[in-house]
Amino acid sequence: MKWNADKYDSGCCPQAQASRELLKCAGVRVADSVLDLGCGTGAVTVELARIAREGRVTGIDPSGEMLAKARRNADDFDNVAIQRGNALNMDFQDEFDVVVSNSALHWIKDQEPALKNVHAALKPGGRAALQFLHRDSFIELFAAAAAAAARLSIAADFSQCDAEWFLADAADYRALLEKTGFTDIGVMEQEFKYMSFQDGLIAEYYAGALLRPYMEHIPRKHRAAFVSAFVDCIGGTPSEGIVEFALKRVYAYARREITY
Repeated sequence: MKWNADKYDSGCCPQAQASRELLKCAGVRVADSVLDLGCGTGAVTVELARIAREGRVTGIDPSGEMLAKARRNADDFDNVAIQRGNALNMDFQDEFDVVVSNSALHWIKDQEPALKNVHAALKPGGRAALQFLHRDSFIELFAAAAAAAARLSIAADFSQCDAEWFLADAADYRALLEKTGFTDIGVMEQEFKYMSFQDGLIAEYYAGALLRPYMEHIPRKHRAAFVSAFVDCIGGTPSEGIVEFALKRVYAYARREITY
């Protein structure tokens, strides 16, 4: 799937809000080496570069469109490297003090090998700070997308979609972290409510991110109407020009054990 990096950024307020909570708890220090896993357009990467100003930050992402914008965003930072890769094919070994991933891991259905690679990428004693969408958010998304498709009589096109999303809650993820060798594990669930004075911004967010697997299976002539119907189905009724919607997220913090 191709990403539209500009459309993603125009509606990415939910990602930005989620990243602030993640970075607050990640414990990145001034001289740390940091991996930004699924760096997207580099918004979190440059924030990490400001924090680890005497260290270095590597951002990886599988999307050429995202990487091009990430390189532009990080152009003024000497301590940032941007490269193509993902959690399943990266081969870093004992390299980073911290691995951060904001709103990316839910795109990887096969999570265990991804976490093994995160564990290997960390130095002994290194820390992982990971955030992704809770499975409940996807259940709501599935229902709203199906309702929107039914409303437009395009259910047959919609049914072809087999999105590769990882569905988990905090308990599921704690078990996975334990299985892949992490210690000092802390996992929490948090729901964020987002408000917009323009429902078009919400449409931009969903069209640029979570609806992408559906959009590829819906005829082009129906896509704008599908997004509009989807927003109507998933969001609350606009009140005084304000549209509110909520997303639940999982935050996980863990450490690679120090071995002697």
